[in-house]
Amino acid sequence: KNRVDSLYPDFAALRSEGIEYRTVRDAGQHPYTKYYLEPAKIHPGAGSESARILNDVMEHLFRYLHPDKLPKLKRVIVVDNEVLRAKFEQGLAELDSQGARLNDWPEDPLLETLRIAIPESPYKYAKPALLWHCTSDGSEAAICSGGYSLEKLGGATKNKGWYGAGLYFTTIPSYATWYAHSRTAAYKAGDICITLNWVLTGRPFLMDRIDIGRALEPGFTSHYAVTNNTRPIQPGGVKDGRYERTMDGDELVVFDESHTLPIFVVELDAAE
Repeated sequence: KNRVDSLYPDFAALRSEGIEYRTVRDAGQHPYTKYYLEPAKIHPGAGSESARILNDVMEHLFRYLHPDKLPKLKRVIVVDNEVLRAKFEQGLAELDSQGARLNDWPEDPLLETLRIAIPESPYKYAKPALLWHCTSDGSEAAICSGGYSLEKLGGATKNKGWYGAGLYFTTIPSYATWYAHSRTAAYKAGDICITLNWVLTGRPFLMDRIDIGRALEPGFTSHYAVTNNTRPIQPGGVKDGRYERTMDGDELVVFDESHTLPIFVVELDAAE
């Protein structure tokens, strides 16, 4: 078993468990397979691959909030896209090959939330983390088939990115769902989808201000901001272990499509 396999669900095990799945072949897009995990049909302590995945997703979903503070979990869709996995594995190998220089992070407690989100893995320099993303234009299917696209930057937000011209992710699911509020009809109907993705954090540059469309800081591989009311908390803005202003979200920006891989689509019911 290759070391990169530790990052992926066991798709063969899901099939052997009888999990419903469907292969999607849209014209002009990469084919991919979706596995549908229904919480009501999976016992959390069953020891199966589907139970392990569901527990892992729920741990990420409720890491910072009580379940009552988020919409109800309806379904988890596991995404298997071989083309996107190959692209991600190339980006992972290239970034990890940069070695120990990527461990030279800025010394600031504001980075602690991101540090906590990075699990142990064989890739100690690229530092893959499972992070959330939500779009306001309902493009989850396009993301699953074609991945994240820098060419579409600003299509939903109408700007080139407050913290850089890249792809945006967060450790905090409630912060991701904020973008779903602009999809008024879908939100009122109880239809929210957020994606959980492998993202290569590498060496993050700590942003201290909004700088729309900024290029990647030389010597770093990503940008990171801890926010209050969507505004950045200043580096050094922690005293006696507490934020000077209340943290309500964070944003990690990556500038290479191969540093991202959609792996789960999480459907939430906002009508509950």
